[in-house]
Amino acid sequence: MRLMGTVLALAATSTTFACGGSIPLPKTFDDAILPGAIVESFKEPPKIEIVCRQGDSVGTVKLVDPSAAPPPTVGPNDVIVSVTKEPDFTSASTTDDQVSLDAGVSTVLSALKAQGKHVSKINYSATNVKGYTTSLTDERKGRANRNPACTAQIADEQKSKLLELVTKAYVGDVTYTVEFDNNVSADVKIQITKDIAPSLGGSVDTTNSSKIVGQHVTWLAQSTPYGKRSGD
Repeated sequence: MRLMGTVLALAATSTTFACGGSIPLPKTFDDAILPGAIVESFKEPPKIEIVCRQGDSVGTVKLVDPSAAPPPTVGPNDVIVSVTKEPDFTSASTTDDQVSLDAGVSTVLSALKAQGKHVSKINYSATNVKGYTTSLTDERKGRANRNPACTAQIADEQKSKLLELVTKAYVGDVTYTVEFDNNVSADVKIQITKDIAPSLGGSVDTTNSSKIVGQHVTWLAQSTPYGKRSGD
């Protein structure tokens, strides 16, 4: 059975979302959209349909910090996912991380305004951000460990749908601050914040009902065509 995650359109060529592709909304950390996972491409944001999680797609991965000294020992069959420390950022930043997260927040904000909700802005800050990256070469090595159900699902899906391999994702702790229009009651503010918190991968701050706090929030950064589309 497929897992329904937050939805998003992925382009037909190798996509760096920070450079203008559609961005998925962030979600609570798990391996569903970490590098090595297989997702279905959509033409309409804002959703992504997960075909295989990372663990089902490539088995156990080896996390490697390229800056470590001495360099880590890597076996010929290890599926490598590089982990890099990324700078903290806010909604006023201009980093690739920020652009990716900003697009997801914008999707939530646009939906609220379309529904006539009294939200004027959503600010955010991200700390403890890490980038997780893998390659098609490493994904190939992991196929020997692939869950048979995942193999069958991929074969079935690619008969009629376009698939993408997740090659990079960001994970970090994110705090969102919701700004409301004037004359909005406290009760309405609390309800709106509660309603949108799951879409942002967090929960309402117990000390401030206008804040949403998410730990280990995951959002996509890059994907590449998979299967028939890539000729692989």
